[in-house]
Amino acid sequence: MISEFIPARFRGRAIAVTFIFSPLGGFAAAGLALLVVPIWGWRGLFISGIAPAVLILLARWLIPETPRFLLSRGRDAEAERAAAWISNVPSVPKFDRSEAVIRREVPSMLSQVKALFSPTYRGRTAFVWGLWLTFIFSYYGLLFWLPTLLTQYKGVPRANVFMFMMGFTLVGVFGRLACTLIIDRFGRKLVTAVGAFGAAILLPIFGMQEGLTALMIAGYTFAFFQDLALCGFIPFAPEVYPTSMRATGVGWAAGAGRISGTVALIAVGALAAQGVLTVFGMLAFSYVLAGVIVVFFGPETKGRHLDELEVEEAERLAKKPEGAPVPALV
Repeated sequence: MISEFIPARFRGRAIAVTFIFSPLGGFAAAGLALLVVPIWGWRGLFISGIAPAVLILLARWLIPETPRFLLSRGRDAEAERAAAWISNVPSVPKFDRSEAVIRREVPSMLSQVKALFSPTYRGRTAFVWGLWLTFIFSYYGLLFWLPTLLTQYKGVPRANVFMFMMGFTLVGVFGRLACTLIIDRFGRKLVTAVGAFGAAILLPIFGMQEGLTALMIAGYTFAFFQDLALCGFIPFAPEVYPTSMRATGVGWAAGAGRISGTVALIAVGALAAQGVLTVFGMLAFSYVLAGVIVVFFGPETKGRHLDELEVEEAERLAKKPEGAPVPALV
């Protein structure tokens, strides 16, 4: 929704900003657990999980569909009201359909999934899936196993692990914040590649350290680059697909990432007995693959209007010559 609401010139920054709130939500959850569990127990904590569902209902009621989606369904008047809502103005000029997204028949769910692997989109799908598979493999593999690795193989006292992880997460927030400041200036490819290769270099260095202070310095530096890359690659998925299949493309890419994360948990557990360096080497290699995928196969979507994707698809289907005029984002 953010990618479809926000203008191209700072769309990447807006998407990256939302991912700052993910670790902040983790901090809030930890604080809530400290307050609720001693009084109401784990059942009270589970009941408090209803709050996000209430927020979703409020969002569904208060936030309109995106103008791009509404235009693609021919609901122009609703699209104008949605554009006025996001612009915080009473009204906007009527859309010129020659400069808006192409209206299409509503595709079925099955046809949208098939389209991901059609000749038009299978290259983009392979790129996005490859990026999610490699990056999330390392991200989840480390995130969920790091407390155990620190305790059992690095001798960090359990009392210090919680504080270490809090700092690890906090530094990651600063990495994400840095991404929001530079992603629309330097582009998705450069930011993601710097973060991924930086994380790949720093992860083995992190694994070589002994003592809490050295682990904190190396680990926190690594966390900065890891989360810089995370916020850098997230905008790719919604930007390489057109409105007619954007949600499907993003959802399947995220699903591929979840499968990869599950495999990572098993792989780390299987290799943990061989030592931290073996585990970190495997995860670092996956970050290298993510960086290579971005550098050699990633399209630069910085400042690119989402309309272009719709027009490119229409031109391919109509077999129009390349170089035809591309409409601007309304």
